[in-house]
Amino acid sequence: MGMSFARKKKVLPRSANVELGVMCDLGRVASDGVVVLSPTETRCASVVTMMQACVDKGEISIGEASKIFGKLQFTLSSAFAKFGRAAALPLVQRQRGDRSAGEISEAFVKMKEFFDVTLAPHALPARTISLRPDPSQAVLIYSDASREPATAWYGVGGILFDGPIRRMVRGRIPTVHWLWEALDAHADEDQVISQLEGVAGVASVLSFLPFIRGRRVIHFIDNTPALSAFVHGYTHRPDLATLSNLYHIVLASGDVDIWLEWVQSAANIGDIPSRPEGEDWDLLAELGIVEMDIVLPTREEWESPSRLIARARARAAEDPP
Repeated sequence: MGMSFARKKKVLPRSANVELGVMCDLGRVASDGVVVLSPTETRCASVVTMMQACVDKGEISIGEASKIFGKLQFTLSSAFAKFGRAAALPLVQRQRGDRSAGEISEAFVKMKEFFDVTLAPHALPARTISLRPDPSQAVLIYSDASREPATAWYGVGGILFDGPIRRMVRGRIPTVHWLWEALDAHADEDQVISQLEGVAGVASVLSFLPFIRGRRVIHFIDNTPALSAFVHGYTHRPDLATLSNLYHIVLASGDVDIWLEWVQSAANIGDIPSRPEGEDWDLLAELGIVEMDIVLPTREEWESPSRLIARARARAAEDPP
């Protein structure tokens, strides 16, 4: 009776089943109230193999890009936040191109190298989703950046509130620094400040990983372009797409459950440590905010996802300072 299904769709009920290349494990629902998701090695290898085939022949059609992107997106649904979306931008761009086969770009090759690493077995932790209300208080992070060309000041800052625990990081980026080359910075003030805001966001979550690993976090940002890039996991701007990618690599490596929220600039306390010390710094002392060392990705970690994953995992394992 009823509609007939293909044999492969007739799956017996069990505690763990594979759904379109993603293992959905319900084995801990009764005991711990959690579902565990992880992509299968077969699906990950299939996606990477399809990318490699396009690289080998030197071109990719719109249909191929669409097929790879579809499989990739479901695979990435088992990762945290918007992990990998920015890296997949070449596939999105190809789907919006003409109807003929397109040449493989340098960006496509870099994308393939990124997923070679991140889709390798055990590269990232499985995603654990709680089905029970979380009674713990969410950690609050405020990050911001400031730019004063007249004094060559390019600053980033972040503040963490975890109940009675309050921490702050700050840093100044020199005018001559590899970071500007990596971001391909332009003279447009709006673009540079959004880049700095993105750097502040990445530095904040990486610095505070010992506090936020496995936790719910609300991250407040007052810059719309940087916030949008982090929320959606991608953007048409390559500089912010790179920063979004780094941001979500750190979150995934630390098993962080993130919620991003806009905050008015005047209400963003993260603005204070992003600027030179002044009268507002008295407020930080009154609130009992303790400064700790800022952690920024190195150039090698910027260019190598495997190194950043290793750094973030090591950082998350540290005791909170």
